[in-house]
Amino acid sequence: MPPPTPDQLRALAERYEPLFVFSTGERVFPAQVESYLSHVSGAAWQPARSQTAVRDLGAPPEEGTGPHHRGTAIMEGEPPGRRVGGPSAAGAPLRRDGRGTDAIGHTSYRPGWASPTLFLTFGGWADQACTRGDRDYLLAAFGELAAAMEPLRDWPEFESRPNRPVLWADQPTTPTVYAEIRWCADYLTVDEQVDRDGGPARDFAPGPDPDSLRRMVALTYHLFFPLRDSDADGPLAIGHWPREGQWEAATVFFTAGPDGAGHPAELEIVEPPVAVALSRDHDTMSDLASCRAWSQTNRLDTHPRVYVSRGRHQLLFAAPSGGVDNYDGPGGGASQSTRLNVSDPTQDDFPGSELLLILGLLLPPPLNLFVLLAWLITVLLGLHNDQFNGELGPPIDPATPGGDGAGSIASPAAVAAPGQVLADGRRIDDPATTLLRFINGFDRDPPQTAWPDDDDPGVAPPLIETPYWWNFSGRWGVTVPAGATRWSPGSYRADRSGRTPGYWNTVGLARAWARGLVPRPN
Repeated sequence: MPPPTPDQLRALAERYEPLFVFSTGERVFPAQVESYLSHVSGAAWQPARSQTAVRDLGAPPEEGTGPHHRGTAIMEGEPPGRRVGGPSAAGAPLRRDGRGTDAIGHTSYRPGWASPTLFLTFGGWADQACTRGDRDYLLAAFGELAAAMEPLRDWPEFESRPNRPVLWADQPTTPTVYAEIRWCADYLTVDEQVDRDGGPARDFAPGPDPDSLRRMVALTYHLFFPLRDSDADGPLAIGHWPREGQWEAATVFFTAGPDGAGHPAELEIVEPPVAVALSRDHDTMSDLASCRAWSQTNRLDTHPRVYVSRGRHQLLFAAPSGGVDNYDGPGGGASQSTRLNVSDPTQDDFPGSELLLILGLLLPPPLNLFVLLAWLITVLLGLHNDQFNGELGPPIDPATPGGDGAGSIASPAAVAAPGQVLADGRRIDDPATTLLRFINGFDRDPPQTAWPDDDDPGVAPPLIETPYWWNFSGRWGVTVPAGATRWSPGSYRADRSGRTPGYWNTVGLARAWARGLVPRPN
């Protein structure tokens, strides 16, 4: 079998894209990054030395609003920071290419070059002292998406605000998912290059892990939330304050060959997958990643069901229990609803195919021997369950405060047509089919892409892309002064060493190997 082509890799990403299930009352959904980056305002930033005078757009002075409602900009330094790139003085948004410091893809903003204090600001701060982020501004900016996903939710006014804000790249009324495929061996190289001040510690342990990772491929589905919100019923758990700019990701892992492959383009991917890992925030009390064998995941055909907790957006294999004490820190509880979905005939707890076993018991010899042998093969191959499924089912999944897993669904476009009712009675609403964007990480020197085209904004995104912003190595949201307790700094998609959610989910896979929860590649 020859290695897959780029088009076949995209088809693989479409085939295994998760079905994301939200909780009732959610008000922040996965947004299109280009919309977040293209925010501009009539309250323009002061011009940099290389820019001409600021165009007067008629916006009133910023009295009482703080230095933040001016459009998405690139900042560095201690809060409130200094602007190093962003909207032009003429009112154009942050560039989506790599030409100059006003562009998100400039070399100085990438791994190995980025300042440790680099960050983006969209909604900025809610006070002149720059100690609190502006949650209401973010909710308003992406309110149309939230209202489309939750029809009973109010749609707050945004464009008519006094600072006259605009998203040059329109936010669609459907969630956006960014899928990236990577050879797991690449993450070993990233781990070796992390500057740890001479310390010997590594994220990936020595021993069998490096050889095993050279036989693995990671297909990571990234979600960008403009805001990590408090849940609808009260504050987040201790330490989980609101933040601007949050990245979460689900990774589907495949085995691949040949053993001696020196380049990902040589790999032959084996289906079905072997495991799924769900990201965890690294600045909280959460564990690194939650990883589960493929046979232990709830699925709709080939699409894993991934539940999203309300407000905090933690990804879960089972619906959150909703108990306010069930956070995943010390002393917290966990959801017990972790068994496979027995209403789905392809996912039961019986070891192998019951039909084959029954036929084997009823048929006369020698036919029954062949049927029983076939049943034994289904057991050994783990087509339904395997030895990693414990006595009480898969490992428990940590629950979060708030959320019921009974809200809207972000469905892959290939799963169901709008209005279709799923086997469990859930309906796919029209705006809930996702926009899938695909990044081919097998290409070692990909042509970078800047979408949408300002000259032709109606053109659809490329089928295979590598956005200039993909390796931006700052935080996706405002930073806050030391000691502030009510607003968290934005999270990274790629840190200064190049570690991404897919990287950390792969570390979670290696730790699941060590605990015997997931099978290693043969």
